[in-house]
Amino acid sequence: HAPIALIGGVVMLSAVEILFPMRLDHFLGLFPQILSMYLLACVFTNFLSIYTPIYLSPGSLKAKNPKISTVLIQMLVSLTLFPMTEAVTLLPLGVEALLWYFDRPTNFPVFLLLSLVEVVLVFLLYRASLSWLGGRLQAREQAILEVVTNRGL
Repeated sequence: HAPIALIGGVVMLSAVEILFPMRLDHFLGLFPQILSMYLLACVFTNFLSIYTPIYLSPGSLKAKNPKISTVLIQMLVSLTLFPMTEAVTLLPLGVEALLWYFDRPTNFPVFLLLSLVEVVLVFLLYRASLSWLGGRLQAREQAILEVVTNRGL
């Protein structure tokens, strides 16, 4: 999924740059932001997949006879927590906007540098989450297998 998501992000970013040119430091700052968003989405969806697995019909990627409680939990969590998770990636741009709002504009590329710091911090969070999520996956392995192999239906 990484190549599709990241290449898609770069293509969309390039299209936006062509249609609505932006400052070079903002354009460059969006690349680490895309990576941060992708890594946070991975952590979020891995967590959701471990705690609310759904059986998918082979070759169709369609859920088959999902439990209503599982679907509701996924919808509720996706509609509330996912946007908040991704909103964290807007902090670097928010800091720069606040500087401008309080009449403290600077020639320093605040957004670019904070985006680079953020992607490093998000990557460290992602790496740490792999161990934790791996433990959760191992603990729930049998329950997940029951659902995804359709034996639990």
